[in-house]
Amino acid sequence: MKEIGYPVNVPKDEYNQSLYAASATQDDVAIIISYQGRRKILHHVADTLHAQDIKTILITSVHDHEIKNKVKYCLYLASNENHSNKISSFLLGFHSCTS
Repeated sequence: MKEIGYPVNVPKDEYNQSLYAASATQDDVAIIISYQGRRKILHHVADTLHAQDIKTILITSVHDHEIKNKVKYCLYLASNENHSNKISSFLLGFHSCTS
């Protein structure tokens, strides 16, 4: 996103993930990456974004979980995750792309 001129914020700890979600505006797009929606913080982040009607994209598996009901768009990954090379090993959490 930075290469095409959009600032990207990637909060790594739970406090900052919650803070970025709470401070998101209608001009923002949030991306949540979670394979099965197990992390409690991501439920809190999704609730916060949903309450503010922030455009949110969830990158996830086809497994059913609550976060899917709180976002506007889902991008699905394959259902069979290799646990040694899972997505959460590379990137986990909430990502805000500010336009």
